[in-house]
Amino acid sequence: SIPYPYEIVRIVHQNYFRGHHVVTVAVFPFRYYPSKNRLEFITRLDITINYSPNNNDPKVQPKDDMTIQLLSSMVENKEDIKDFYIENNKSGTKTNIVVDCEYLVITSQSLAPAFTRFMAWKKRKGVDIKLVTVEDIYANYTGDNISDINDNPGKIRQYLADVYNGNNGRLKYALLAGYYTVVPVRTGYNSDNTTNPMYIIPTDLYFADFDGDWEVDNDGRYGEPQDNVDFQPEIFIGRIGPQTTQEVENWTRKTLLYEQNPGNGDYSYLTRAFFTQADQMQDTDDANTVLDVCSWILSRVVFSEEGGPSTTYTPAHPTGQEAISEFNNHYGFCSFMGHGGADNVAIATKGYHNEEQNSKYKLNSFDWHEGGCCYISENGNGFDNMTNYNYPTIMYSLSCETAQTDFYGGQNRSMAEAYTVVVNGGGSHYLGNTRYGFHNFGQHGLSSNMFHDFVNAISNNSIYKLGEAEAFSKLNYIDDSNNSNSRYLQFSHNLFGCPETEIWTATPSLFSSASVSENGSDVTVNSGGVSGCTICVMSALDNGSSYYDVETNVSSYTFTSVPQPYLVTITKHDYIPYLKDPDNIYIQDETITNDRYIYGVNFFAGENVTNQLPQGPVVITNNSNVIFDYSNGVSLEGGFEVQSGSTFEVK
Repeated sequence: SIPYPYEIVRIVHQNYFRGHHVVTVAVFPFRYYPSKNRLEFITRLDITINYSPNNNDPKVQPKDDMTIQLLSSMVENKEDIKDFYIENNKSGTKTNIVVDCEYLVITSQSLAPAFTRFMAWKKRKGVDIKLVTVEDIYANYTGDNISDINDNPGKIRQYLADVYNGNNGRLKYALLAGYYTVVPVRTGYNSDNTTNPMYIIPTDLYFADFDGDWEVDNDGRYGEPQDNVDFQPEIFIGRIGPQTTQEVENWTRKTLLYEQNPGNGDYSYLTRAFFTQADQMQDTDDANTVLDVCSWILSRVVFSEEGGPSTTYTPAHPTGQEAISEFNNHYGFCSFMGHGGADNVAIATKGYHNEEQNSKYKLNSFDWHEGGCCYISENGNGFDNMTNYNYPTIMYSLSCETAQTDFYGGQNRSMAEAYTVVVNGGGSHYLGNTRYGFHNFGQHGLSSNMFHDFVNAISNNSIYKLGEAEAFSKLNYIDDSNNSNSRYLQFSHNLFGCPETEIWTATPSLFSSASVSENGSDVTVNSGGVSGCTICVMSALDNGSSYYDVETNVSSYTFTSVPQPYLVTITKHDYIPYLKDPDNIYIQDETITNDRYIYGVNFFAGENVTNQLPQGPVVITNNSNVIFDYSNGVSLEGGFEVQSGSTFEVK
């Protein structure tokens, strides 16, 4: 008789992760013979996989430490990774805007100047970062050559693919920065031919996947099951939705504060967590299930619905105002586990998310927003009541829609946007769903499982960068991408914030014994005996254009032929960055024609501020944006001019 299964070994899935071919093989150690009513147990099995070269579409295969670390966490045969490495120099379509970098910011011309401070910080910590505007991309590209989709999202995807392929996979991170009407989204269809908007899902996976064909059947519906999406990313994407330069600056302040000096030196909050849970999430105690995996969380507060998740009355606690009030006690990690909408999430409800009048307490994007007949009106339940100005918090949401990228709510905003770019409190990062999340009665839902995998990436796999941890959290669902819900969540859950930022997983340490010494033009930087550091030395006056050197996995290093003045930065996971700025910055006899962000203790600018340089005026021209970031003083003397169209700022 024919046994079941007939095949005891089969290939179930194939994808490319940063050019590396990942094959999933299913092995069935049992076979059942119906006619004999016999179950066979296979104790030994030899598997042979035959390979053939892919000459028609060679892939760029980066072999940097980050790629190898993540790839090793995916596959069983870690020791064979290097044996399968193929040296390919696939070139992208070289246009005059293709750049060589690790990190790319894509935004609009009007918002671009506001990213100067953010980019200056990333550059000095050792990340090679560039910015390109959507206007330049649109002027140089016609669309997505991989999927033959000729629209603005397609142009951005093709540009990112060209930067990645044209520089042998150096590109790792991209930040899509602007409201969805400015930096567009791509929607993926969770089922073939659907017209249900809740199954047409905004997803940034499209901009991270450079292998999949999202439009096989040319029907105008992208990313359908009958198309050929590759769910393994080549790069790690973050998005923010600012509408103004002020919102960019607000988000930048929170990002830099979180990375450089969280809590303004009061670091204890980083190992504290605050979660709420309601309805199905409380039924299975999802909050504590996730927090039990968070090895860095030393104390927790969990708000649950009064009376349990299936009450026949509206719980009196917690209210939305109570949740905001507790959040303001400062926590490093937070999640509001409840049913959600684009601008609200339930905190306590009658029964399982009952739809009766006045049966739910919720949180809103903003305090003044009224949201539906079922919700109890209260004050103090908006994100704009968050007062953690110096204590930015990482927020992970498994609720439906709270990160709806294409939400248009008049003067209201999605919870992800409100949290990251609008309110002064909140935080720099929000991980959430652009459409549905999935929960089950009586057992942990798919969204909770993905949250569990996210914190597992951090706790047990040492994957600290938030964009990488978000990608890792989806790995277990790639092989099940034909399953509607697994496919859906890989589209729906996205990162809002910088993908390169590392989450703090301990109370930070200090480089208390770090030192910098000079011998002529040689500069020796010593971390004070701390191993595994990244040390960056760069020229101070031109954003590292004339000198830029980054050394990784070192405790000390001697940099040669370093020009004065220079910046020194030492970084390591769970260490507050060591920053050494020049004591005195002299700018004289110079016409500045490009954007600059200059760090220093004291600044002196004008036509005669030092005898070490030729006398002459300082002129900022050509629509340049110049910022002096000082810690002590700025002296602007005669002969300092800012011409029309340019800007000058001191911080």
